[in-house]
Amino acid sequence: YVVQMTAQAAERALNSVEASQPHQDQMEKSAKALTQRWDDWFADPIDLADARELVTDTRQFLADVPAHTSFTNAQLLEIMMAQDFQDLTGQVIKRMMDVI
Repeated sequence: YVVQMTAQAAERALNSVEASQPHQDQMEKSAKALTQRWDDWFADPIDLADARELVTDTRQFLADVPAHTSFTNAQLLEIMMAQDFQDLTGQVIKRMMDVI
């Protein structure tokens, strides 16, 4: 039982990490690209059409962030909940020790 619960918890945690990574990677990639574009603009101002595109892309990035962070927070909660096995397995082991 203890081994099964431990394996299930590990699988839940790993699945949550794997599900979160693409969201985090996408935010990192987008943030770095936008930062570079803004740095380039401040170094050498761009024309109005390119500036509008940069502002539009930045606004879209900012609009997307809450969905990515909410998803990641849900996965972190799943990882935390997967750790509930520690309490249960601790109780099982204590009962077994009491019997012995």
